Amino acid sequence: MAKHLGKAITGAAAVGLVVASAAMALASIERNAIDNSPAIDITPQFSEALLPSPTAGEALFVDVSGGSFTGCLTDGDVVRRLNQEQQKVGGETVTLIDGLDQAFADEWRREAAMETVTVSAVFAHVIGNGSDAIVDVVELDETGCAMSRTLLSGDDWDYLLSRAAGREA
Repeated sequence: MAKHLGKAITGAAAVGLVVASAAMALASIERNAIDNSPAIDITPQFSEALLPSPTAGEALFVDVSGGSFTGCLTDGDVVRRLNQEQQKVGGETVTLIDGLDQAFADEWRREAAMETVTVSAVFAHVIGNGSDAIVDVVELDETGCAMSRTLLSGDDWDYLLSRAAGREA
């Protein structure tokens, strides 16, 4: 009987060590879960803008025969082409007015670390809603010719509009 008692005490001690180890491990996990300070800093550090720069110096539109149109596209031409695209894929065509066009162009270039330019108009074809939207933005230069055409995400569009309107995004 003493033989069995010794084995029982040894077994109970072993089980007690396992339970104590498990309790310490759980306490360690819980303490780490409560401690929100990360072991390493995984916050990205960006020194440059993430917005795409306005695309210029390219053939901005394709003509009906499939070739690139490189002449001066006026505001009427741009709106007509954006409306044609809207009829094909949906969305809405937007015109920035009352100084919002220039403020938008200035903010965009500031965010993209570019020199500002004078615009006479900014048009956009907005396809979709919110962060899922794609926005085709066309800027006209001070002579009234299309000078840039760029696709922005809905988030980038909303951010630039908010900043241009004087609101924090």
